Amino acid sequence: TIVFDSIDVEQTGASPLACGRTPEGVVHCWGLEIRGGTPVPGDTFAEVQAGHYWACGITDGGELKCWGAVWPWDEPAPAGLHGLSIGTNVACGIQESGLAWCRN
Repeated sequence: TIVFDSIDVEQTGASPLACGRTPEGVVHCWGLEIRGGTPVPGDTFAEVQAGHYWACGITDGGELKCWGAVWPWDEPAPAGLHGLSIGTNVACGIQESGLAWCRN
């Protein structure tokens, strides 16, 4: 039995994806497809969000990491993001300054 303290589900057409985070910060994802790509990183995470065929999380160190379908942006995210929110083709977070950061 795995105990979770947060779960996020993305239901887009026929491709549901869900990710959960344990109290220790370990992330597990499941669903119809994660479309090849990279597996869930072995880091511990403060936040996790499921997207369309991909998911992202903010590590305990404040780094944004994504897996599943290829991460669609070459530019790295600023360190220290929180308040992560992702959708079909967009990822947003709040920077340490309070300004929004988004890529689509």
